[in-house]
Amino acid sequence: EVGKEDVILSSHVFPVGTAAWIASMVGGPEYCVLFHGTDLARVKTRWKRWLLRRIAVRSKALFVNSQATGKALERLVSDARFTVVTPGVNSFDGPAKAEARQRLGVAEDAFLVLSVCRLVERKGVDTLIQAVSRLKTKEQRLELAVVGQGPYANQLHKLAELLGVNVRWVEDADDDEVKKWYAAADLFCLPAREQADDVEGFGIVFLEAAAAGLPVIAGKGWGTGEAVIENETGLLVEPTADKVSEALERLLNDSDTRKRLGEAG
Repeated sequence: EVGKEDVILSSHVFPVGTAAWIASMVGGPEYCVLFHGTDLARVKTRWKRWLLRRIAVRSKALFVNSQATGKALERLVSDARFTVVTPGVNSFDGPAKAEARQRLGVAEDAFLVLSVCRLVERKGVDTLIQAVSRLKTKEQRLELAVVGQGPYANQLHKLAELLGVNVRWVEDADDDEVKKWYAAADLFCLPAREQADDVEGFGIVFLEAAAAGLPVIAGKGWGTGEAVIENETGLLVEPTADKVSEALERLLNDSDTRKRLGEAG
């Protein structure tokens, strides 16, 4: 039960924030709202903008997951006052690399590129598969592992088969198995791209990869530049197959840069 002295934290402005706003006007408790990015990208109509402003103005406090999300909120509610609270991760406690590879069946001399995400179009796994197929260096030991599931999985499987890219598809992985893949990998790559109604507000998987000591290749856009520091913890690239392929080629052949980026991460 929620008492009048409590404060509700709404993790989504629509529809939970709407309910909290209505409740507050009829004697309910105060509320705060946390914005993620995609929720704001989907504010397209005059009605939704009107409703967003009412919810924001009455809110006790507003939180955003990145400066980029905050700027998007300001564009919609010019006088919004918010606090940036970027996601965090625990220190990495996965197994040693050799142990993880042995458990997962990854060869000791393989160069393992890892991606962890929900399999939706925006995450850019299709771009990653195309990029691997275009690598100038036909590195026989390169392996690609994709951890996650989602509605775009079938299309991705067909694309990989069409382009002759061998992918280890890992579905239903629990936290321990995900840690093993982070521990086993040499490089993390997620070339996510912005879409009209879906964006990467921050990108917590980039922090998970950094915590595991992995260099990162990330698609430029929205909040990824706050999760990955360009040329310090990773490379931020245009999310196209050619640019991602160039970045993969560079890090595949430059162990010193991989080490520097991973250690900084």
